[in-house]
Amino acid sequence: MIAAKNWRWTFWLMTFLSAFCWMFLIFLSPETSHSTILARCAKRLRKQTGDDRYYTEQKRLHSMVTTQQFLRTTFYRPIKMILKEPIILAFGIYVSITYGLVYLFFESFPIVFLNIYHFTLIDFGLAYMGFWVGAGCALTVLLIFTYRYVNPRHTNGTFTPEVYSVLLMCVGWLMPLSLFLFGWAASVHWILPIITEAFFLVACFNLFQETFSYFAYGYPKYVASAYAGDEFMRSCGLHVHSHYSELRCITI
Repeated sequence: MIAAKNWRWTFWLMTFLSAFCWMFLIFLSPETSHSTILARCAKRLRKQTGDDRYYTEQKRLHSMVTTQQFLRTTFYRPIKMILKEPIILAFGIYVSITYGLVYLFFESFPIVFLNIYHFTLIDFGLAYMGFWVGAGCALTVLLIFTYRYVNPRHTNGTFTPEVYSVLLMCVGWLMPLSLFLFGWAASVHWILPIITEAFFLVACFNLFQETFSYFAYGYPKYVASAYAGDEFMRSCGLHVHSHYSELRCITI
C-alpha cells in the first residue's frame, strides 16, 4: 500500500477498519451489564406508564454522587487498586513488559527482513503474514480452552477467576521461545522468523484476553477501575524506544 500510494493510506485503512468494527459493536453487540439492563427496563416502564416511581437502586446511587466524588473515584480508585491489590499490580507489570516487547519486536522487523534478507517494500509487508496465522491459532486455542475448560466449571459451580491463569501457564512460554527463535533463525531462511510470529501472537493475544477476563470476573463491581489501572501500567510502564538504527547486523 505504501509503495502504491503513500504512508498515509496505512492510517486510512486502520480508520476504515476501526469505524466498521465500531459500528458492528454498537448495533450488533448486546448489552450484558445487569444494572444497565434494569435501568433501561425502568426507563421504558416510566415512559409507558407515566409513573416516575420506577427506578433502579443503581440509578438512585448514581443520582447521589457529586461531581467531586465522581472525579475522585475515577482518578483515584485505579491507583488505589494497583497499590492494594497485588494481583492487579502483578498483571499490570506482566502486561506492561509484554506490551513493550510487542513494540520492540516490530522494531526488529526492518533489521531482519530489509537488511538481512533484502526484502523489497512489498515483500516486507508480506512478512507480517505470520501474525495472520498466529491470530487464527490464538483464537482457536482460546475457544477450545473456553469450551473445554472454563464452561464446564461454570456449569458445575466450581468456577473461580483463577481458572484463566491456566491458559497463561500453558502458552506463556511461547513468547520467550518465539523471541529466541526469531533472533537465532535470522539469516538462515526467511520463513523461520515468520513462523515465530505465530508463536508470539498466540502468547500475546491470550495474555491480554485472559487478563481482561480475570479482572471482569474477579472485580465485577469495579471492573472499569481494574481495566484503568491495567491500562495505566501498560501505558506508563516498561516501554523503551529502541535505537535499532545504531545496531549493525552481523551474519555468520
